[in-house]
Amino acid sequence: MVDVTDEMDVIAEARDVNGITVVCERIPFFQSVSFGVWVLAGSRNETDNNLGVSHFLEHLVFKGSNTRTASDIAIEIDELGGNVEAFTTRENTCFGAHVVNQRLDKAFSLISEIMLESTFPPEEVELERRVILEELRAVDDSPADLAYERLYQNRFPNHPLGRPIAGDAQSVLNVDRQDLFEFRESHYAPPSIVVAACGDITMEKLAALVQSHFGRLTPGKAQQRPPVAKPSPGEDFIHKEIEQAHLLMAGPGLCMTDERRMTQMLLNTIFGGGVSSRLFQNIREKRGLAYSIHSFQDRFADCGAAGVYAACAPESLEEIRRVTMEEMSALCSTKVDPKELARAKAQAQDNVRLSYESLDSRVSQIAGQMAYHRRFFSMEETLEQISCVTADQMRDLAGIFFGDPSSFTTLVVGPNSARKPTLAH
Repeated sequence: MVDVTDEMDVIAEARDVNGITVVCERIPFFQSVSFGVWVLAGSRNETDNNLGVSHFLEHLVFKGSNTRTASDIAIEIDELGGNVEAFTTRENTCFGAHVVNQRLDKAFSLISEIMLESTFPPEEVELERRVILEELRAVDDSPADLAYERLYQNRFPNHPLGRPIAGDAQSVLNVDRQDLFEFRESHYAPPSIVVAACGDITMEKLAALVQSHFGRLTPGKAQQRPPVAKPSPGEDFIHKEIEQAHLLMAGPGLCMTDERRMTQMLLNTIFGGGVSSRLFQNIREKRGLAYSIHSFQDRFADCGAAGVYAACAPESLEEIRRVTMEEMSALCSTKVDPKELARAKAQAQDNVRLSYESLDSRVSQIAGQMAYHRRFFSMEETLEQISCVTADQMRDLAGIFFGDPSSFTTLVVGPNSARKPTLAH
């Protein structure tokens, strides 16, 4: 598998190494390398019996391996300089680093060992269990985080996409060492691994590192994601004695591979994606109803959601909802003005160009492209896709997203004064 582009001496290539998709974008004028190892499994791949295990595992890998103690790992991370990180999403878990090129071998060795050879010491499992419980409490203490967490539970009830990524308090208490070993054995194997790197590195170098550190893995079966349940519309209210009300409204969206994704990006930009967007101008600038107001788009392998978030005084909540619905209706019924569309395209295209100047951004992009699309999209191809979006396409897509308010899942977090009589307790 090879896909090569050559733009300004940037060479992008992909190949298969022992069933692992390896993606390299060589940028020789950089003096550092950003790389990541993506496991194509996250909270969506869990069951009711091991809820939160993928996130727990991501935490525990830093707590001791066959040759390194937790203290050794911490010291080595600091000695590497740069940045070492890990994160878990609903569909992926990633471990990676951004280091100067002289530190690449050492950083790759560290990442591969903690992923594949962590021993999950019993005492560290118990300590990290407490840490994750504190993380869950932090979410409960943040109204915005709590709202987003509960939104997906309500949008996709009784479905893996609706589960909280970190699990809940009871599931965290239930996870044991065996769960961690079993999840790693089942999911941390080709072809469910993508290794991506950008910067001062060649494909030959990256492929050799992957073969050396991951070549012994026995290929397994590609992960089968559960079927997507029908989204559940409705309204819900979470009582918290706080000063503001936090509103989330989510309707239909697109999946990761939908060819209309550039249309959605521009629609999101115009609707609520920046300071010149309709929501920001009409709700914050003209009416002063909210400090935080924006639209969002979340895309998964086979479904998505598009919606709005706002934080405001409880007495402003209903007016914000009314203005938001009016803006949604306008996008469904009237084509976007050519000047507004041109401005959104210019903003989106410039953001694409700027993203190419960030190694961390690029490595995430190429990994995601290979994970979901199995191919690259060059900068010029992406810019052309944005340029080709029409006002008619945007109006049609707005109709799918916003045309049926009864399809929305709405959530409000706030004091009782923000509660509508129709909202559930």
